[in-house]
Amino acid sequence: MALNKVVQLTQTHRGLSAGTLSGNQAFAARRPGMRDQVVQAMTTFEASLREAGASPKLLSLWSDANQNWRKLEQAVGAAQIKAPESTKLHTQLIVSMLVLNEEILAEFALSLDPDADSYFLIQASLVNLPWLTENLGIMCTGIDFLTLAALPLDGRATLAALNKRAIEVQGEMTRNFKRAMEANPKCRPCYPVGHLA
Repeated sequence: MALNKVVQLTQTHRGLSAGTLSGNQAFAARRPGMRDQVVQAMTTFEASLREAGASPKLLSLWSDANQNWRKLEQAVGAAQIKAPESTKLHTQLIVSMLVLNEEILAEFALSLDPDADSYFLIQASLVNLPWLTENLGIMCTGIDFLTLAALPLDGRATLAALNKRAIEVQGEMTRNFKRAMEANPKCRPCYPVGHLA
């Protein structure tokens, strides 16, 4: 959960950075505060990782992500890169964190839960949902297109592909939630959830 918080804040920082580097002054004013929140969340996550007795492999993956964050944030803060490059590097960083998330689930045996209901809930909430939010988050970086008042053909193609991928991941997440509810009726929510019900 601490890593998911880092991912969420980094996704927000990605959007603010894209806007900042495209000349949006309101985003530029908000970005430093978001940077500080990312740093705090990273500190909290690293402490949790160490406290849990994570393997050297996990600690190394985290160290790489942390170093990439520091380089990226410095480049954005100094306006040394353009918005598309910032978005690309943020996305690579976030993907590395999501891969780390899956490695954590494997190392601590959460991805191998023997109970079907728990297994499918873990897959839906701790694997599918983070990837879904990432695909939606990348789509939100289209804010630089709004700032520039232009949407080139390659930008349209990218947004269409992201939309397709988000729909696919949402479908997988929905199926896993349904499987959990089928395996254990107690997993059914006590409120209507549309096509999940």
